[in-house]
Amino acid sequence: GVLALRQGAAAMATVIAPHRVIRWLRQGHPDVLPGCRLFHFDEPGVADELARIDDAIGLRVQSVPVQHCPDACGLVVRARAGWSLVFSGDTTPCEALVRAGHGATVLIHEGTFAPSLHRHATAKKHSTITQALQAGRDMQAFRTILTHFSQRYPGLPEVPPEDLGFCVAFDGMAITMEALLRPKRLLDAMRTALGAYHALGIAEDGESHTPGAPTLPKQADPAPMRPLPSKRLPEDDPAEPRAVTGGATGAGSVSQEPAPKRQHVFFDD
Repeated sequence: GVLALRQGAAAMATVIAPHRVIRWLRQGHPDVLPGCRLFHFDEPGVADELARIDDAIGLRVQSVPVQHCPDACGLVVRARAGWSLVFSGDTTPCEALVRAGHGATVLIHEGTFAPSLHRHATAKKHSTITQALQAGRDMQAFRTILTHFSQRYPGLPEVPPEDLGFCVAFDGMAITMEALLRPKRLLDAMRTALGAYHALGIAEDGESHTPGAPTLPKQADPAPMRPLPSKRLPEDDPAEPRAVTGGATGAGSVSQEPAPKRQHVFFDD
């Protein structure tokens, strides 16, 4: 992705990541490594590298462990110019992130589920919209941007109408600071755009149920989803079982027994 696009760039890219991500880069994408400096979170040289970045571009970066999967982290970026940005990543409400990002200019926080699904959010290790907004209030963030909504919501999920200090965003959006000064205007525009199809009465079958409304073209049913092939890393697995068989001359030969296949499970957020 980003590292591949940077190939041939004059400046080196600093990558600070968990061991498994670094191992994945080294084994699966060795072509991007010449342009990277790789560091693990706890590596002694990380502090010096972050200080170098601060000196070079005036940004102080801090990773904060959050409550999701192993090695999940949020990010706090503080600029020498005075502004700060906090990115939660996937997480349940996290006090450590609130403390580290106190006084943030902008908090980008996941709001995967509607407020009524707080138990489901806890089970999935995600946050509800109200929990994300509370994190913004506890952090005393100037603006909170909600993102990472479950695919079960075709438009905007339930958002508290009385809270005007937030807006919503989706992958690929760019939001200016000027727009953040008027979050309600931005939220109303997005609600209008996302609600257009619903106002026209277009159902999932592509047929319009409102007189005079357009009809979406029918599409072929998608092929059923099948588990993806698993690519195992040598460090992740114990030595594989081997069997010794005797040949015609009496010399032994070693054959590799097939390892059990791993099945991928797809979860619905």
